[in-house]
Amino acid sequence: MISREELVEQSAFMAAMLEASAPKPGNVSPFHSKGKTRFEHFIASASAIAPVMRRIATGEFSLGQGIFHAVNRSMSAQKGGNVHLGVILLFAPISSAVGVSDSLDLASLRREIKDVLDSAGYEDTVYVFNAIKYANPSGVPKGPFTEDALKHIIAEERGLREWMREGEGHNLIAREYARDYEISFESALPALLNSYREGHDIFQSIVTSFLTVLSRYDDSLILGKFGKETSQDVRNRAKEVLKDMNEESLRDFDEHLRKKGINPGTSADIVASALYLGIVSGEIKL
Repeated sequence: MISREELVEQSAFMAAMLEASAPKPGNVSPFHSKGKTRFEHFIASASAIAPVMRRIATGEFSLGQGIFHAVNRSMSAQKGGNVHLGVILLFAPISSAVGVSDSLDLASLRREIKDVLDSAGYEDTVYVFNAIKYANPSGVPKGPFTEDALKHIIAEERGLREWMREGEGHNLIAREYARDYEISFESALPALLNSYREGHDIFQSIVTSFLTVLSRYDDSLILGKFGKETSQDVRNRAKEVLKDMNEESLRDFDEHLRKKGINPGTSADIVASALYLGIVSGEIKL
């Protein structure tokens, strides 16, 4: 019988690897690199962060400590730069929830995630602040990550959820923290499970979930780097591909994104979150 902490480590690694392996338009995959970032960097990072998720589940690390440690492990394990900040931010509360939940059904996990985020204090905020600053993600404004901003967090003892609410209007991961993983549970995961239960392979199901998220929400990376007009155009294109998904439409969409240098990375992070939830709950069994 696998222990709860072993389940967390195994599920986190599987989710991160499956998401990175799927041929999602515009993203790094086994067949596509982006600049200096290649698929093997995701392999190295996934192997580095999964044990940290286990230590979050056991309570060895607080939520913030675990996020900071995982980011450091990820960045030290490979030379491709920030490949998993969003995944780490989303996986950590799930890992903590799995560690304390009486049941691993999806409804119970969502309640526990809410409790985890409600109880994350300003010390967690400080750790997460420093983790994000260290990862230096593209498309994220630098203004909220000054020394003065950090001093305000400490002086006002701002809890993690409260701090994340400041960014929920333009960042999907901040929105997940603010709204109890609304996109993961209500968009990405249903699309993933429905496709998988219809007999599609896991990679097609991941692509379907990815397009579903991309068609409904402004991807944070696209919004931050290219603006609202480009983000809306990508959403419209994703919606059209989703209506009649086939090899040609996926290839054309992928080529369009790569030609423009557009990487819908935050949508991919949300799909990884949904995968982790599906695997750890037992809803997805490969």
